Amino acid sequence: MSRERLTAVGESVALILPNEALERLGIASGDEVEVSLLDRTLLLQPLDEADRSQQLAVLIKSVFARRQDAYARLAQGPE
Repeated sequence: MSRERLTAVGESVALILPNEALERLGIASGDEVEVSLLDRTLLLQPLDEADRSQQLAVLIKSVFARRQDAYARLAQGPE
């Protein structure tokens, strides 16, 4: 990718994304995105992708909850 400079906008700071990054993300000016932090890494996702990630996390949590006993027995190993 590229190096970009943060720009002051009023009392906030903006990051101007190059067109190449916008195209690769499938987003455009005015689109809503989800912004999150992972340690000191800024993550930017198109909103539809973020929604899918959240739905997947809920589904995985549900599966693990239903299969908790089986996983506990597997973790114990053979008798």
